[in-house]
Amino acid sequence: MTSVWVLVAVYVQQGQGLTALQAGMVGLPAALASAASSHIAGKYVVQFGRRLVIWGILSALVGLVSTIAIVELNAQDQVSIWWLLLTLSFIGVAQGSIISPNQALTLMDVPVENSGSAGGLMQTSQRIGTAVGIAVITAIFYGTQHLTGEWNTAMTVGFIAITVMVVLTLVVAIIDQRKGHGIATVVGH
Repeated sequence: MTSVWVLVAVYVQQGQGLTALQAGMVGLPAALASAASSHIAGKYVVQFGRRLVIWGILSALVGLVSTIAIVELNAQDQVSIWWLLLTLSFIGVAQGSIISPNQALTLMDVPVENSGSAGGLMQTSQRIGTAVGIAVITAIFYGTQHLTGEWNTAMTVGFIAITVMVVLTLVVAIIDQRKGHGIATVVGH
């Protein structure tokens, strides 16, 4: 999901001619939505378990698909690029609903004496995944832009690649939830 913000920044500045400040404004509602949803998710992660993460992934898919639609409609001069404020907000909600609950659910089954090592391993894995993901997605984005000369096409193809990865993540999350992983068992609840 981190690739989303790299593509958005490049697309709105180089492809749409917006300033860096305007590019930041495009992502601001999503950042606020992420903060609010992470607060809410933190309150309900024990109660809803992996289902909360699945709902977050579904929100990401809504955001990704609707952003692709806005990019394509904007390319045909049918809508303003500023509609991205709304579509990217779904991605912000998703990030808040996925990241910290997923960490809590993942570490919930780790014995306390191993929690430091497990947390460190998880953080390292996330950073490696982020680096690889950004490298792959931006390669697809810039490769498409180079081949077609179209920023809109590059953005659409880049977001389709991200969408494919999010769908695969959804499949894994559903399988994990059905196996009973990440379901909180709190004494007294």
